Amino acid sequence: MAARDVIAFEVLGGTVATDSGFSPNVNGCCVRLKIEAMGRRDDRVDPIAAFASLTISVSDPGFSHVDLSPVTRTRTITGGVPLKDPFPKTWTSIGSGGTVPPKSYCSNGNRAFYTAAGGLRGASAPTHTTLGQIVSDGAVSWECMQASVNTAPYTGYVEAIDGSDVWVYVMIPEPIYAGSTINSVSIGAGCYSVGGQSNNAAASIASITNSSALQYEPCMSVYLSLPHVLATGSLTIEAQSDHVWGVPIGVGQQIAGAKFTAWDAARTTSSPTVSVTSPTLSALATASGSPGGCAVECYSATINTSGLPAGDSFVEAEFYPLLGTVWRTRYDAEGADWQAGKAYAYAGVLVRNGSNFYVCTTAGTSSVTGPTGTGTAISDGTCVWDYFGNDSTKQNSRNIPARWHFYNDPAAVYKTGHCFVDPSGTATGTNGVFATFADANAAKGTLSNCYSTIQLAGAALQTYNNTAGGGLTTHNDPGNGRIYLKAGTHSGFGASMQTLNIPSVWLHVIADPTATSGTVLVTAGANKACSKRMLMGDGLSFTATATSTANTYIDPVSDSNTTRAQPVTELAIRRFTINQFDGTGEFANRTGLTWYDNITVTGGFQANNANTRANNALVLGSYISGSFGLAFCPTNFIGSTIIGANVIRDPKASGALPPMFLKIVDSKILGVTGTSGGTLVNVHVTNGTLDYARLGVSFVGSLFKVASTVSDKCYQLSADGDTRAIANVNAAYLTCAGERANGPYNDSTSNLKTQWFEACCLSLTNNMVFDTSSHGANLPAGARCQNYWSVYRVGYSQNCNLSGAIGNVGFGPATLAGLRDGKNSKFNVIAPAAVKNQFINDTSATGATPSNTEGDYHPAPGAQCLNMALSQGRKYALDGVVRRTNGSGAVGAFEFQSAGGLLLRRRRRR
Repeated sequence: MAARDVIAFEVLGGTVATDSGFSPNVNGCCVRLKIEAMGRRDDRVDPIAAFASLTISVSDPGFSHVDLSPVTRTRTITGGVPLKDPFPKTWTSIGSGGTVPPKSYCSNGNRAFYTAAGGLRGASAPTHTTLGQIVSDGAVSWECMQASVNTAPYTGYVEAIDGSDVWVYVMIPEPIYAGSTINSVSIGAGCYSVGGQSNNAAASIASITNSSALQYEPCMSVYLSLPHVLATGSLTIEAQSDHVWGVPIGVGQQIAGAKFTAWDAARTTSSPTVSVTSPTLSALATASGSPGGCAVECYSATINTSGLPAGDSFVEAEFYPLLGTVWRTRYDAEGADWQAGKAYAYAGVLVRNGSNFYVCTTAGTSSVTGPTGTGTAISDGTCVWDYFGNDSTKQNSRNIPARWHFYNDPAAVYKTGHCFVDPSGTATGTNGVFATFADANAAKGTLSNCYSTIQLAGAALQTYNNTAGGGLTTHNDPGNGRIYLKAGTHSGFGASMQTLNIPSVWLHVIADPTATSGTVLVTAGANKACSKRMLMGDGLSFTATATSTANTYIDPVSDSNTTRAQPVTELAIRRFTINQFDGTGEFANRTGLTWYDNITVTGGFQANNANTRANNALVLGSYISGSFGLAFCPTNFIGSTIIGANVIRDPKASGALPPMFLKIVDSKILGVTGTSGGTLVNVHVTNGTLDYARLGVSFVGSLFKVASTVSDKCYQLSADGDTRAIANVNAAYLTCAGERANGPYNDSTSNLKTQWFEACCLSLTNNMVFDTSSHGANLPAGARCQNYWSVYRVGYSQNCNLSGAIGNVGFGPATLAGLRDGKNSKFNVIAPAAVKNQFINDTSATGATPSNTEGDYHPAPGAQCLNMALSQGRKYALDGVVRRTNGSGAVGAFEFQSAGGLLLRRRRRR
């Protein structure tokens, strides 16, 4: 080897020490190159290193979208920028024993200073304010490199002397994982220069080390189908799944596919496994038949359950990424089976061991026995766990559960009762329960065949279902029973509903199918105690006045605000209409999980009680509106439309189970005019006071439209004190209209370490916000994320930013370590006044007539977002139109349609 040869290459696997005293976490997104017999640069005279010629060949595991067979994905990573140093240490803390190394920085207040020669620190800190001015502290000469918070930041970069050699640190435009194989590394001459001497070219580097500890991102998945159903020979289940490598691989779908297998409760007998390799449109949330009005791309499977024994059963799923490792619900989802010798890479993971649940508080590798007992700080190898609760075999989760529960009834002998409720009814015992709907419907005209209250009907169903006869399978609960409410107004459920046994199948409280739509009403009130597993809706409507008494709490027994680590009830609200709630009104199942399925809400809605934030498991196919701040906190918002101010907030609550994923997919998030709408969607990478990093955040295929002021935001991810890293943010096929989308964002004193994948997005502005001058003198603190050193964004080549800058005032892309936008992306391509011409009907603040209406955000002919989707990672657009795969596709939530197609679509709406 010769002087200036590149002799070693390493992918970093965590934090790296810097001269400033701070340690950025650059796991998997930063490499270092060792150059022989070269020193550190002098920032004043030596050029900034340039690594356009750096080429890394990497191979990763993946799966075929044809048959889910394993494949090897080889990718070429090119280019990189030097890793920027955090804001320097203070003058009083720099140097060991007062010795200042050569080519060092220090800070004093808002100013940064540089010394070429170093030396023994003097007696007085530098205070001069003119850029380029050199003043001695009494011994060391300091040059002013940053005069105030409003000037360009200093240009320190991370370099480290190793004997006579130097390590140079480079942020790369794609991550390298712990499981990646580095095939080769090459670099051209002239990348790094000191005193007029530059590195030599290297066609190959002999010493290559992959120290990355970065795990492959999980497929972010959720079941769209409600659990706890009755299967009589077969079962159809839908799941939505997306992955950060969907667009880069570009085969027209987010993942390679999925497999679904049904099991009996003992997990000894299974159904045939169903493999699904192509997405389809959901039948549960549709553009034309659901209140939400959005098409949902999903994976659907029909499972043959006829070979399973009768009884409680469950489905396990496996999701196969195009690049990465398979994600299995049995071992990776919430409440997954604990595994021996497994690397639990993230705190916050919930596992089941025996009959107990445990939450990981310290990541590590498990031992051979696993956590036991009911204490805290339970050691298990290098993992540490806290007891979280005891087991309920059929309990589901806020995200995708390890076991999606159903009841198998292959012979169709599960006893099921049907009954009617009429406030004037006089039925007692089981006199009003019938074996079929037809029999109950024929008898409902006689009041002695109807119960006066819902709770009386529920108790009668439990008794009926537990009475032997006719060769049917009895069960001592109201499961699968139907309580039909006749036309009229009905009161609440009553505390006695909570005393009913928890069923294997939903208890249905629904409208009389023969009643006129909108005539079956349930009154508002503060105590609507529900059964422990109840489905309500299917034609019901809630009524309320515009006063604070509009609260409707679906609580067990009493109006309870108790936070539950494990929810004690499960409530599905399906095809329900809720009218006229006010700003203090609230609809909440405060101690249980809630699924909102194809509901319609007008006039206002809240589900933001501090103790229910993490309990909203799924919002599917729904329409929710309100003139005040909705502050809705769903874990999964799929195929739905919501309109209001500050509409979606983080689903986190102290003491509650931390959701693994947060997903807004195939939805419309719309702001209102009149007053500032704030931020439509405001979520964090952590799970609140538990401070566990989420395993993923997914914003895919959706429209975010701000209709109010230019200070509002479409969405904002991670602000105000987040301290954990997240390596799995998938922002794809978004249309952000009206104002900016704030990406990795922080205006507090905590650093942000985020792996952010963005592809095929269309936005007015797209800011990487790391404070502006408006935040004043707090800017140059070394731990603040505005110091650029630990944020990493992978922006692929299909993004279109219409009229705004990527960076905020004074801080552009060059200051953000790892920010990469593909060469085919477009930024600042039109004037703000021309934005309205990009869409068929822009009703946002930048449009011709700002309003609360949805507008039409299909691309107009000649729009800048056309012909941008060079590789396609989805099959369908938000309205169900098939996306173009020939390179002419549009980025954003909607695909371009010809004039004829637009006319046809509008006629169908009329």
